[in-house]
Amino acid sequence: MTKCLKYIRQWENDDGLIVATPIYFAGVTAQTKTWLDRMFPYIDMNLGAKLPKGKKGAFIFTQNQPDGTLFSAAIKTFQGVMTILGYETKGSLLACNLNKGSKRW
Repeated sequence: MTKCLKYIRQWENDDGLIVATPIYFAGVTAQTKTWLDRMFPYIDMNLGAKLPKGKKGAFIFTQNQPDGTLFSAAIKTFQGVMTILGYETKGSLLACNLNKGSKRW
């Protein structure tokens, strides 16, 4: 069993989760997309959730672009798939304009 599947099986019993991902090239990262693809068995043929009801989700997105609406379609798509999986969105945060060039701390 892959590590990803091991964690997905643990989530079956969890109340919710928080997902944080940067937006690259108008979409979530490849790692986040891979995780989401592994959740496919938890969707039935009518696009209903197979996970237990009542799960909560919160999402954190980051992007370098200053325009917060630029990648809103990608964010809505991700949240829509999480809704199909049975997660109720409890909150979402978008942090924009994070690339100010190289910095020394």
